[in-house]
Formats: sequence, structure tokens, C-alpha cells
Amino acid sequence: MAVATTSTTITVRIPRNVYDWLAQESQKCDQPIEEFASVRIEEAMRMAQLPGIFFVGDGVDRRARLIGGMDVWEMIMIYQAHGREGLLDAFDFPEFQIDRALTYYEAFPDEIDEILEENSQPVEYWMQKYPELNIQVHEW
Repeated sequence: MAVATTSTTITVRIPRNVYDWLAQESQKCDQPIEEFASVRIEEAMRMAQLPGIFFVGDGVDRRARLIGGMDVWEMIMIYQAHGREGLLDAFDFPEFQIDRALTYYEAFPDEIDEILEENSQPVEYWMQKYPELNIQVHEW
């Protein structure tokens, strides 16, 4: 998730244990503590605006997920391929989860489109990106 391009600096007092957690987690993600904290604050804002969304993964692999469901990008991919009815027929999702994913996508299309674009790459892309994996293609 990209942080907004314009920013404002603030000074805030936080408990020492919160700072220690931020420092430790930002190191794990190899991000500056300021960037890590900014992303987590933006995520908290998104979760407040769109109940039912939370975030998983670390660093560049961080992504929006539906509570009790799948990643938002996965639901959008299926929705684009099969529509609402196809999604409802294939999965036992409450319609509000589909609506929540669509609302998130409408609010943050660039984020989801970037993931969809990468996901649509041919198998050769994945073999080059992850040479340590034993990727096999099976024709049906």
C-alpha cells in the first residue's frame, strides 16, 4: 500500500511500549519507523471507514482482506470474471462482503489494479521472480 504523496509532520507522544513495537516491526519490514507508522495509521483510517476490512502481510506484500473472507483483490478478480451472480454461486459469501470489496476497490482502485496486474502475469514471470520454487504447469 502506498502512502499518500503529500504529507504533514506531527509530533505525538506515545507510550514507550508502542514505540518499541513500532521500532521492532518496522525493522522486520525493512521500513523506516516513520513510514511504517504512517502506513498503519492510514490502514486504521481505512478500517474505520470500511468496517469488515483488515490488513495482512508485511511490507510490499501487505494487502486488504475481508473479515471472514478473502483478500479484496481476489474477490474483485472473481467479480470481474464472473459478476456478482457468479461469485454468489461459486462461494458462500454474504452479499455485504461483495459490496464491501467493491466499495474498497472504488476507493482504492490503483492499489487493487496493481495486484491484479501482477497476478495476471504469465507463468514465465513467476518462474523468473521465484526461481527457488519448483513451479510446474499442468495442461488440462
